[in-house]
Amino acid sequence: HPATFPVQLAEWCIKLHGASHVQTMLDPFLGIGNSALAAQRCGVKKFIGFEIDQTYLAEAKHRVSKIL
Repeated sequence: HPATFPVQLAEWCIKLHGASHVQTMLDPFLGIGNSALAAQRCGVKKFIGFEIDQTYLAEAKHRVSKIL
């Protein structure tokens, strides 16, 4: 499955943690990149994601590149 949560949920979690304190975010199960999109929207400076499924990884890269 690509993701079981919407981007807004990941944004909420980042904001709840304190987005101003987040310098780097790690997602070891990137999927299609919802957490990466949320990190960008919240102003996280550096994001690291891992995904073993090449199809999901390609989709994540495509989605993130659209907002850079």
